[in-house]
Amino acid sequence: MKMINKLTIILHLIVFLNITAQENSTQPKKNKKNSIWYVDLSLGLAEGESGGLMEGIAFNYQYKKNLFTLKAAENSSYNEHFFFYPLFFSKVKSHLEYSLLYGRRHVYNSFSFSYSAGVSHVKLKKNINSSNYNVQNSFGVPLEFNVRWFKGEKTRFRILDIIPVGKPTSFGVSTGFKLVANISKFPYIGLGLTLGLGKHKIYN
Repeated sequence: MKMINKLTIILHLIVFLNITAQENSTQPKKNKKNSIWYVDLSLGLAEGESGGLMEGIAFNYQYKKNLFTLKAAENSSYNEHFFFYPLFFSKVKSHLEYSLLYGRRHVYNSFSFSYSAGVSHVKLKKNINSSNYNVQNSFGVPLEFNVRWFKGEKTRFRILDIIPVGKPTSFGVSTGFKLVANISKFPYIGLGLTLGLGKHKIYN
């Protein structure tokens, strides 16, 4: 779960920088529309040659309906069955994936869905024993289908969704789920929940 801890720190930094930018902004903006970008964390389960606990982070940028995504993800398998929190289990297999994807995203009032494909570099690491492991590398074709919900209009950002700070902003939180797959030497298909931060649509 080390990756999730690092990714959570990154999201906290994004929130802090956005709040600071709001407080330092004193010049009125005339009908300037925001760009669409957001970072999301994902957590779920994957099945296949490189299945297991699935966790990742993705940076997304949208221009018109074109969606560009940079993603880092890891699928981990453990030596015991787990259901809730595999912190104390030994990892026996790890699948690391770094991807660049292009797709289309359709945005409605407070809802969107997107589909993407691209290219990825994957690394499969299998532990043979406590001191030896086997590493294999491959290229793959990542596939994604995302559904997410977010605020429909500008509001003040709320820390922990409770404490309002700053002025009404296009920056906000999103939740949703994603269906993912990778066609490679180590294929898998997975389903996960997502939590995002950013500007998910163009606000008036």
